[in-house]
Amino acid sequence: MDREAPSPEAAAPPGLEPAAAPPRGPGFLSLTAWILFFGANLALAYLPFVAAPGGDPALILQPGLLDDPGMVVATIAAAWLTFLVAAVLVWRARLTRADIGWVGLPARTLLKWTAITVAGILGTWVAASLLFGEHLKIIAPLTEPPRGVAGWALWWGLAWTSGISEESIMRGYGIGLLLRLGANRWAAVVGMSALFGAQHIYEGVHAVPLLAIWGFLFALPFLRTGSLLPGILAHAIINGLAPLVLSLPK
Repeated sequence: MDREAPSPEAAAPPGLEPAAAPPRGPGFLSLTAWILFFGANLALAYLPFVAAPGGDPALILQPGLLDDPGMVVATIAAAWLTFLVAAVLVWRARLTRADIGWVGLPARTLLKWTAITVAGILGTWVAASLLFGEHLKIIAPLTEPPRGVAGWALWWGLAWTSGISEESIMRGYGIGLLLRLGANRWAAVVGMSALFGAQHIYEGVHAVPLLAIWGFLFALPFLRTGSLLPGILAHAIINGLAPLVLSLPK
């Protein structure tokens, strides 16, 4: 009677068992979904330039878009919906928490990189304002400070929503998937930073390069620490305190 051949595991000497296969990562379908997701977001950002009456986007891209609390609520809802779609794509791509930067940091490191990011954002804003002055024609989405406690609470809700959703989507999912696919880390950061700027076209053409620089500054702590937390915190602080700029003397 023929004897059954031993399995490779049984034949291997102790301590030399075959290594477990690495977990499957993102493939072609995940990359396709990534392209479609960010392509759709970019298309929606540029829709006013296509659908504006008479072909004039200035009729739609007006200052004070977020002066209306109803628009703030709608923006919060849209941001969380986009976040949920991205979360499903992250799950389907088998990205880990480490891949997308949802990991903790020591308090000292968190505060250090948050401060560096906030300082970089403020520094580039001041520099751009001094260099270009009135030629820096950015369409301000907010033209007056929030009114009352309820108004400020709603605004800070938007600030935290933007911080969590945009950092998780643009840096976590956007850069994280590219890195898992083997992309050069700096090329991934520069590319996603340019996309971040382009998606803020609603603040005007002049805002795009400045926001691209900000996207790079938000991505830097993710590259250096592997965590999104400094970027999320800095993003929320910048957005939350933005109305105070309206109170400064002109």
